Amino acid sequence: MKLRSDSKNKPSAGIVGLLVALLLAIVVGGVLSDANGKIYVTGGSILWGSVLIISFMVGWVYFSRFILPISGREGWDEGLRLLGRNYLLQGRLYLDSLLNGQNRQSEKRVRRVSRSQQKAADDETAVAPPPQKNPLPPSFKQLRAGIVRSHQALAINKGMSFARPAGPGFISLYKKEYVADVIDLRPHLRLQHLTANTRDGIPVTTTAIVIFRIRQNSSDFDDSREIYPYDRDAVFQASYASRVDQENQALNWTDIVAPKAASLLAAELTHYTLDQLYQDDGTMARVYQSVKRSLSHWVDDFGIELVTVSSTFLKPPDDVQTQRLKNWQSGWQRQIFIQKAASQAEAERRIKRARARAQVEIIEHITQNIAAMRHADETNLTEIITLRMIEALEEAITNDSVRAMIPQRIVGQLVMDTSAQMRSWLQEPPEATP
Repeated sequence: MKLRSDSKNKPSAGIVGLLVALLLAIVVGGVLSDANGKIYVTGGSILWGSVLIISFMVGWVYFSRFILPISGREGWDEGLRLLGRNYLLQGRLYLDSLLNGQNRQSEKRVRRVSRSQQKAADDETAVAPPPQKNPLPPSFKQLRAGIVRSHQALAINKGMSFARPAGPGFISLYKKEYVADVIDLRPHLRLQHLTANTRDGIPVTTTAIVIFRIRQNSSDFDDSREIYPYDRDAVFQASYASRVDQENQALNWTDIVAPKAASLLAAELTHYTLDQLYQDDGTMARVYQSVKRSLSHWVDDFGIELVTVSSTFLKPPDDVQTQRLKNWQSGWQRQIFIQKAASQAEAERRIKRARARAQVEIIEHITQNIAAMRHADETNLTEIITLRMIEALEEAITNDSVRAMIPQRIVGQLVMDTSAQMRSWLQEPPEATP
């Protein structure tokens, strides 16, 4: 009962072996005699043939319970059907191998062709990877039944029309049914390069990024443990969503979303200038929302649910980018010049203010000394003023706050001017008193 799919082994006899065994049982039952030496001929043949058929049917019913991981009557019925298909298939393959006397040579040729095709496929993959496929188990071709993975659903046609969606789990094809398409229920990510012009006429290049999946509807499933619940009408819509591109290449439902997203994104970018698109004020978020809203309405007719739409960084031409960098640099340089000029003006203002404050302090000291001198007797006014001025200058020079606010050269110039003035005062002859 084992299905041998290995090309190195001959297929089992299947139904042919059963027919040969039945024929031998009939012959043996017809020629053998009982203990009394009586030969029953027809009765013996019927008896032996019936025993063989009943034994085969009992074994068929018993082993069919262990074929599928499905409990109950459904798993039993499908197991009986699969075993029957297996016996018929193996018998046909066995007859073909008997009729073909060069079976081994043909197998060698098939292996050589398979290796050459695999090598060509590897070479093609090294240059440009082919699109991902969702191959079905070989049992669908051999037994018209099999286990569909948890992330797959089948679009089954009957004749030229859609019959039903099926999967995941065990699926058995009925009469005249065939698998038209295998729908991957997982989220899909696609990229599409594009070039668009902004409202100010600047071309930008970017890549549209779109994530989508088959439209989900958990109410269609009685079992809430389904990993990828899907809308069964969406399988029908997606299976008929194929298109043909400009190079007459067939595109299935996973290949039609990214080009449409790129065209919508290019149209939306024309509504904004390059500066607006580069500003961090949510402009690109509004662009994505508009594209997603339009694209969602479009893909809903194909049973597709849109998850998100985004893009890579917008890249203008090199000369435009260079000019933008220069404008950015000039703006910052202008701000630096303004700040530097303001700092220098503030420094000069503080210096002048400190110098005036120092002069006021000196004058105040002189005034105080003159007032104190008037109360003294027999004092030389010139000498007292000179001494007091010298003390005031020494005090101002030794003051840390004054030295910190007034440059050294200004203090030195002030001392020199004051010393020259005092020397001129000392050299003047005293006026005669009347």
